[in-house]
Amino acid sequence: MSYIWLDYFDWLCDIVHANEQTLYWNDILWELYNTNFVVVIKRDNNRVDDAYALRDEFMYGHSGHQSDFLDTPPSLLEVLIALARRGEIEIMHDPELGDRTPKWFWTMLFNLGLDEFAYMGALNDPENDLKMAKIVDNFMYKKHSRDGNGGIFLAKSGQIDMRKEELWNQMCYYFDQFF
Repeated sequence: MSYIWLDYFDWLCDIVHANEQTLYWNDILWELYNTNFVVVIKRDNNRVDDAYALRDEFMYGHSGHQSDFLDTPPSLLEVLIALARRGEIEIMHDPELGDRTPKWFWTMLFNLGLDEFAYMGALNDPENDLKMAKIVDNFMYKKHSRDGNGGIFLAKSGQIDMRKEELWNQMCYYFDQFF
């Protein structure tokens, strides 16, 4: 892995203030970074575009052009950060409260239940590694419950099946209910 990938990972972690977390998230974020995002609902290709926009933004500040960097599929980490950022900019922006992109990102990870593995060495245990992989798989392939339990966004009422909605609609519904 070239240095650009490591620098980019650090840059992504800075966006969500990973170094300010009280729990140990580095291994989890690294796993999400090394997991390709899977598009199940066609309109989630918009989230892929948002992830590529993050790469473009990063590359704008760095000299040189790394074609392997720009052409690889986006990671789950990139998609979640890009989604949190777009939600902040387009829906939840409040100048008095400042940028809450990290809040939305960490809310998604807690909703997934990944905090269960947020201690040093948790993912060195093969059983925990398999549990996390199953959580990620259930989320990406929409195997979570109808109300979003097991996904990144929850629904208070049973009016919407979160498994059938693109991530953007899930986020809008979540914000509307909880904020």
